[in-house]
Amino acid sequence: MRLLEEEAADALRQAEKEAEATKMAIKRKIEQAATSDFQARSLPAKLRIEPSDPEDVVSEKVRPFISIMCLASFN
Repeated sequence: MRLLEEEAADALRQAEKEAEATKMAIKRKIEQAATSDFQARSLPAKLRIEPSDPEDVVSEKVRPFISIMCLASFN
């Protein structure tokens, strides 16, 4: 009986180690995603908005995107 309890405890410890390793891997992936340049990967160059862009340029870049999203919502 004692042997079964020790095996169960060992299995539980192993599962906890694996869960902790998985948690840390997910945390690293989230940190990598947060530090990567998401906008540069996902948007075409003509839609990228730079912090130094004046408001009228931002409007020119956002307008086509909003139009596409509106059209997509009707389908």
